[in-house]
Amino acid sequence: MINLSDRQDKINTSFTKFKVSFKDSQIIIKSKLNQNNCINQKEIDVFNSKFIRGLMRPKADGSRKIEYLAPGDIRLSEYLKSGLSKNDFFAVFTQFVECLKKIEWNGFNFNNIVLDTELIFFNQVTKEVQFIYQPIANPQNSNNIYVFIYELANQAVLKVNEDADFLNHLVNTIRSQPTLSTVALENYIVKYYPIIYKQIKRSKPGESQSLKQTGRTYFEKKYDETGGKDFEEQAKNESLDLLNDDLEATGLLIEEDEEGTALLDESEGTALLDNNEPVYPYLIRLNTYEKIQINKPVFRIGKEKSYVDYFIMNNNAVSRIHADIIIDSNHYFVKDNNSTNHTFINGTMIARDKNVEIFDGDALMFANEPFEFHIK
Repeated sequence: MINLSDRQDKINTSFTKFKVSFKDSQIIIKSKLNQNNCINQKEIDVFNSKFIRGLMRPKADGSRKIEYLAPGDIRLSEYLKSGLSKNDFFAVFTQFVECLKKIEWNGFNFNNIVLDTELIFFNQVTKEVQFIYQPIANPQNSNNIYVFIYELANQAVLKVNEDADFLNHLVNTIRSQPTLSTVALENYIVKYYPIIYKQIKRSKPGESQSLKQTGRTYFEKKYDETGGKDFEEQAKNESLDLLNDDLEATGLLIEEDEEGTALLDESEGTALLDNNEPVYPYLIRLNTYEKIQINKPVFRIGKEKSYVDYFIMNNNAVSRIHADIIIDSNHYFVKDNNSTNHTFINGTMIARDKNVEIFDGDALMFANEPFEFHIK
C-alpha cells in the first residue's frame, strides 16, 4: 500500500485554499473560501441531516471556512498510478457517477464538487473514493465533466497485460456525446461493465439533467411548484420510468426495490442464502464514520457505559439510556427511552416510549448525535 499518513499539504484552487492532513487513516481537510464566496447553509443542513456516501461531510467554521473529516489514506492521483485492472478503474468511475447522482438528487450544484485528483481521496482498505463538495451559495467556477473523465482515463496506469481498449472506448463514447447526463453515464456502465454494481451499491436514480447545466435544478423548481408536497416521490417515479426504458435495450434483467435497482447476473446461477448465518443491520456514526453492528434483538444506545450496547462518549446531550433499536421479524424499530433531548428520524422527532419503524438509509439523531441506519 502507498502510505501518506501523518503528513500535511496545502493546495490552492481558483476559489478555495485547502489544507490537507493525513493521520491514522483519516483525512482532515480545512478550506477557506475567497471573499467572493459564502457558505450555503441550506446545503450544510442537508449534510447534517443524513449521511451521503462518497461526499465528505462539511462542517462550517464561520462564514468562509469549512472543515471535512473522512476515512482514507491516499490521493486518487496516487491510486490511479498504482497499476489498475479494468475492475479497479470502473470501481472509481462508477463511484464518481454515483456521487453525481447524489448531488443531483439532493438538489446540489454540480459546480461545487471538487474535480481535482489531488483533492479526491481513496481508502485502500474499503476501496471507497471520497469527494469534496463545497457548499457554496454562488459558485464562480464551472466544472467540465468531459474533461474530468478524460483526466481519469489519461492518469490511469494499468497493470501489465491489461488491455487499454476499455479506456479508449470510454473516451470515444464520451467525446461523441453532445451533452452528458447522469442517466447516460449510468447506462454506459450498465451496458459495458454491469458486474461493477455487484460491488458498489447503486443509489436511487434522480431526474436526469445536462451536466453542463448551471443554476437551479429540476428538484428545486419542482419543490417550489408543489411546495414540497410529494415532489420527491413524483421525481423518483419519473426517473425510474426513464431509466427502465433505456435499460430494456441492454438485455439485462433488473430488479426494483426500495434502494432503486439492482442487477441480477443470471450467468452465475442462483445462490441460496445460508439461513444459519445472521446478517445484522448496522449504524454509521457520522461524526467518526464508525460502523456499529446491531447484533441483538434489543440494542440499547446511550452514554451510560454499564447499561448500553453502544456507548456514546463525550456528548452530554445524549441521555444515559437514550434509545433502543429493536429487531422483530425482519422489521426494525427505534424507541426513544424518555430521553431529555429526544430522538429524530430523518429530521422528525419521534414520540417517547413508542416503537417507530425505520428503513435502510434512514438518518437517525440521538439528541444532536447523527447516525445512519443500514440493513445490508
